[in-house]
Amino acid sequence: MGTVFKHVDDKALRSLEGSQCHYCERSDVPVYSYFGVIVNPTSAANVELATEEPEVDELCAECINSGKIERRDRFAAEQIIPRFAKESEQAWEEVHRLPEVPLFLQGFDWPMCCGIWTDFTGSPPDSR
Repeated sequence: MGTVFKHVDDKALRSLEGSQCHYCERSDVPVYSYFGVIVNPTSAANVELATEEPEVDELCAECINSGKIERRDRFAAEQIIPRFAKESEQAWEEVHRLPEVPLFLQGFDWPMCCGIWTDFTGSPPDSR
């Protein structure tokens, strides 16, 4: 369990170089790949842009964890959560707070064990 993201070990995080968060527009914090849609544009740094173009690709941890953005692609999680989640509502809240990690090369494939999302601890050494 990480301190930045609940289900991602801090050592496994890979931030994007020279990027700016598409929600708060900060560039002085680590920014991560995250393909989502803004569901609450009212507190975005640029409310007009967030309302007109709600899709985002790069976010800081604070914005990913805020609940104001949701994952764009829900298909795979829609297959996993009903079958394996202990608490469906909590699993959906948590899936929206998972950044993209190298494991997601072919879409969302985050494993669930014993009814909860497992922790991502890093990519195998030969995948880098």
